[in-house]
Amino acid sequence: SSSSSSSYYPRPINVQSVHEHAPGFDVLAKGVHVVCCDRRSLVYDQILSAYARAGMLPERELVCLIQPDSSWDDVRNLLLRWRFSRSRFGDGRKLLYTLAFVEGLTFDVQHKAVRFIRDAVAPGSSDDLPSPLLILSGTQDSVHLIAQFSHCRRTVFPAPEPVLQAIGAELSAKYSSGVQAYTSVYAGAGKTFDVRRSCKERSSAYVHVPIMSATGVVERIRANTKLVQQQQQ
Repeated sequence: SSSSSSSYYPRPINVQSVHEHAPGFDVLAKGVHVVCCDRRSLVYDQILSAYARAGMLPERELVCLIQPDSSWDDVRNLLLRWRFSRSRFGDGRKLLYTLAFVEGLTFDVQHKAVRFIRDAVAPGSSDDLPSPLLILSGTQDSVHLIAQFSHCRRTVFPAPEPVLQAIGAELSAKYSSGVQAYTSVYAGAGKTFDVRRSCKERSSAYVHVPIMSATGVVERIRANTKLVQQQQQ
């Protein structure tokens, strides 16, 4: 992607049906908002719903999904973007920053995040915060980060399933290259060559993930993709 301001993320999405369902609380309002979900899968529903209401994709610059290997650097980078962000683009869309699955963070990282956020919203500095910060937990159980901002807990209703499907269709139509299968009746027919050629034509990264079984497929894809990204830096 281009680094110029005219093409800077987030990319827009337009699903009007999402606005027909009241969210309960507007997470695009200024401030810090905490939402605890009954189960982890609902975190994704909240993310898709919130960004669809904001009219933008949940780009990786705006969303930090906590993984087992997530570090303080991952969290701090997201919080720094939020702290020093611009509130709106020229088309009027508000920026929304999201820290999701915070229950997966170690206590030490949670404590550092609490101190960072408190400093950012302290009297005298809060007027400089243009963008909202959404903190999502995949459990109702209170963890340190959630407990420290319990006064910011909100009741937010994700969009219903038909609207979520419409959001998915919008993303697929506008921003996905789709899925293609290359097959042949014998080895050496040129499948890999065709895949590599297609990647080059689309300026896409080629990530090779051998799949002999369904065990750990997602983890292997993540690991191989991360390796390719490191090699490209």
